Amino acid sequence: MIRGRPRISVGLGLCILGMVLGAVPSAEGFIEHKILLKDLIRDCEYIFRAKVESVDPSRPAMVVVVESDYKGKFPARRLPINLTGDKENHTPELLKRVAADVPLICFDVFEKNQHMLLAFTHGTWFQVIGTPDGDRIRWAFTHCEIYLRRTFHGTTDELDQIVRDALAGKKAPPPYDPKVKPGFGPELQGKPGASSPSQRGFVPQHRSLPGGPTAGGSVMLGVIALPFLMPIAALLQLLFPTLLRDQWQRYSVAVSVLLTQSTLIILHWALRPWLAGTWWSGERALWFTVVGVAVLGLVVSLVRWSRRPYPATAPARVEFIALAVLLAAGLGWAGYQAWGKETPFLDEMGVVTGAALLGIAHLGVRWVTADRDAAPSAIAESASPAPWRSTELIFLLGLSGFGSALGWHLFRDGNMTVTGAEVRSDWPMARGNPQRTGALRADDPGPSKPKVLWTFDPSEPRGRVMLHSSPTVVDGRLYIGALRQVSAIQDGYLYCVGIGTGEAESAVPLPGGARLWRFSAGDTLRPVFATPIIAGGRIFLGEGYHQDAGCRLICLDARDSSLILWAMPTSSHVESSPCVVASRVYFGAGDDGILCVDAEEVIANGGVPQPKLHWRFPGIHVDVSPLVVEGWVFAGSTVGDKHQDLYAVALDAQTGQLLWQRRHELRVTGSPAWADGRVVFGLGNGKLGQDADVPQGAVWCLDPRDGRELWTFRTGNSVMATPAASDGRVFAPCLDGFCYSLDAATGNLLWKRQMSGPLAASPVVSAGRVYVLTVGGVLSCLDAADGQELWTLGPLGDEDVDDAFSSPVLVEGRLYVAVGGKVLCIGDPP
Repeated sequence: MIRGRPRISVGLGLCILGMVLGAVPSAEGFIEHKILLKDLIRDCEYIFRAKVESVDPSRPAMVVVVESDYKGKFPARRLPINLTGDKENHTPELLKRVAADVPLICFDVFEKNQHMLLAFTHGTWFQVIGTPDGDRIRWAFTHCEIYLRRTFHGTTDELDQIVRDALAGKKAPPPYDPKVKPGFGPELQGKPGASSPSQRGFVPQHRSLPGGPTAGGSVMLGVIALPFLMPIAALLQLLFPTLLRDQWQRYSVAVSVLLTQSTLIILHWALRPWLAGTWWSGERALWFTVVGVAVLGLVVSLVRWSRRPYPATAPARVEFIALAVLLAAGLGWAGYQAWGKETPFLDEMGVVTGAALLGIAHLGVRWVTADRDAAPSAIAESASPAPWRSTELIFLLGLSGFGSALGWHLFRDGNMTVTGAEVRSDWPMARGNPQRTGALRADDPGPSKPKVLWTFDPSEPRGRVMLHSSPTVVDGRLYIGALRQVSAIQDGYLYCVGIGTGEAESAVPLPGGARLWRFSAGDTLRPVFATPIIAGGRIFLGEGYHQDAGCRLICLDARDSSLILWAMPTSSHVESSPCVVASRVYFGAGDDGILCVDAEEVIANGGVPQPKLHWRFPGIHVDVSPLVVEGWVFAGSTVGDKHQDLYAVALDAQTGQLLWQRRHELRVTGSPAWADGRVVFGLGNGKLGQDADVPQGAVWCLDPRDGRELWTFRTGNSVMATPAASDGRVFAPCLDGFCYSLDAATGNLLWKRQMSGPLAASPVVSAGRVYVLTVGGVLSCLDAADGQELWTLGPLGDEDVDDAFSSPVLVEGRLYVAVGGKVLCIGDPP
């Protein structure tokens, strides 16, 4: 029932500021979140122009004063900022770029009882946290946001004009530019403390330094302000006892309910940091509590008015005024949400607006049916216990009913489970098999006359959903991980979707594209990039993108998400899709290296069970999915926060002992594949969505016994996709837009096909066909023998799709593709 803070429905809780942006480390991950300037402008609660009043490098500290409010009325007009406590050593860099009278453009949101403020000046972004302390706010610098230069890196005056034009609806902000190097804007020229920017010039200087500490979490709930109109009424009643007269007694229960709800919201908001990780910190807990108060008030009011006469009098003017104010405020708030491209009426104000509208309708009925000519004594004699005459009762009925309906709408899928037959099939590793073909059966020809049969759209009430995880399809169900982003804060989901085949226990076919359940680990799941792995009736799910830390490998029952069987914590992230062999689970965990845990042997570890750790191979940063075959574990490394060495490694699957390691100058960007007794890796120096300055890539084939290089095939850009092997060939899509077919024995080029855009998704290879997907969402089918194009479909997503990184899979003649935040089922028409 309560989904947002005063301004913002949810807000932007968004720890816009720091939480994700400051979380970006210096490590060059495979994928980073884009922070668009248009989203920043739309989602921030306050935007204003300020200037530096003074700077004291000796303390260090500075004072900032607000000059002009562009969006919202910022509550503070003067900000004394403490510049100590910066763990990233960015304070010296900031001091070179600020001085008296230097202008700033500031973006702020109030969340988690803190102001999270981003400031921009001449190409440099930095973050400041404001913590309320009594009647004042304590401001502290945290770090510079070196990656936000890709959001905008021009001058302060340019950003000022862009913001004002965007807020006025005159011109859209410029797009995100992934080619801009992270770092700082130019330094001020002259000594720190110069009194005017006119005395100081700017010297171009760019450095790439680490970002802020990793932080994460789900979108926070805020406080809706309108219930605080009720304390005003209470104060008026105390000061002027005759003002409201009988109306005060008639609405005392409703007033008590609104005051109690407001208090609960405030307490939940204030105590949430201490409740983190518990059920009580979640949105459902608050919703149940607040709706429960409304229902309790409804019962009390019903009992009250059923025991005492209620005269059929016409409503007083003050009743119309009070409810009309609530209704007008609610409609105004909804209009503001719609103007900001948010969905209106999906927060507490929607509930209050609906209840007020119902109450006004009831007042109208009372007005029409009241006997105005009867004497007061006659009205009193005709009074009877008729609760339906009470507008208070109707208002509370609206609060309870609309609150329950909204809660059902928002949370109906959170723990919803459609129980089906036991999941017996396995998808034990990324791409389904050691050859990484992405097909359930090697003889499945796939569709010949492709058509979109159904589409699954997550349609979350809040935020945008991105599907970079690849789908897994077994026994009539599709599983896929997701990243949900509301402005700059991210959390994660795992969706289970019916594919239109297979049957539930009730013998009812599972509908194609219907959400069966959604898992969020009690709103604690981090964004999911890894492919969900199914083995032994269980789901193994890694969480986190490259900038996340403190993530987990989670094990669930594949039939529903009601129980976490166990969770393996890591200090880094789990972009790697695990590989399950018997009871052992092998996975990469970023800077934690490669881990092997036992899926069956679980030990107690506080509230959540934890699997037994068999071994861990440290010292490298692993984001690719391990390949386990014939007692070997193969993996490769990329650049991380702690470890920068670039190796392909082979380990003993039983003990984790290093068998060999082979160094390369390029990162292992594509997970290893098994090609007729050889192990093949994709290499590159780029990222998903961003090329290196001088792109390089390769397909690298090694002898699995000793790591000896058998051949290397150089490509024009990074091979981010996992190569696929079939019939003596290796198929490797590349960011240069070519799909390459290589001889598995020699590495010789057999053919290459230029596609309509870069290729980052892994191919599907089956029955002499190769299916490839461009980052723009164009799906093509090629002849595996000569690369001739058999058919092309798409673009499948919106026109501006540029992040189709999810790899398609082929199951029973149908391709399942995630593009533009949706999953599409593609097959031959029935």
